[in-house]
Amino acid sequence: MVARIPSLWPKISPDIRSPVDILKDQVASLRDDYPGMFDAEVTTLTGTEDFFIHQLNLIALKPTEQRFRILIATHRTEFYPVQIEAQVYRPKTKKRMVGALGNVLTASNEIVESLTWPPESDWRKIAHTQSQFISEIGVVLSSSEVRSAMESFIARANEADSQVVSDANGR
Repeated sequence: MVARIPSLWPKISPDIRSPVDILKDQVASLRDDYPGMFDAEVTTLTGTEDFFIHQLNLIALKPTEQRFRILIATHRTEFYPVQIEAQVYRPKTKKRMVGALGNVLTASNEIVESLTWPPESDWRKIAHTQSQFISEIGVVLSSSEVRSAMESFIARANEADSQVVSDANGR
């Protein structure tokens, strides 16, 4: 009798979630951690060639609603790989610009098509799996850029609160 070949299929958890669902969980966590101070939103745009573009924005609730774009996550109909664009990943010098669809924009605005998705020579991070995506979201949310935006929003709210107190005291 011939021995059966073992399964060669990948071992995949049944707990896989979409990138937008993971981002919405982070919105809920922010609301729980900073009630009345911060909110966040995930907006989704559908692009050409079966692309989905999710934007995660931080919203300061006081003194007025101000927004800070935390990241943009782009994927095709298949959820993974996901391309993640965030300030923490931006190169310090610009040599070229690459559009969300992997098109390289040259100085003359000529579009050079990328033959692969996601583009391999881009500065944006690529998450090929849910665990990589969650890890990269953690890098972005704990980055100095996001922390700086949150602290600036808090400082503006505190400044507005102190101005109200000063005005109430006639100063």
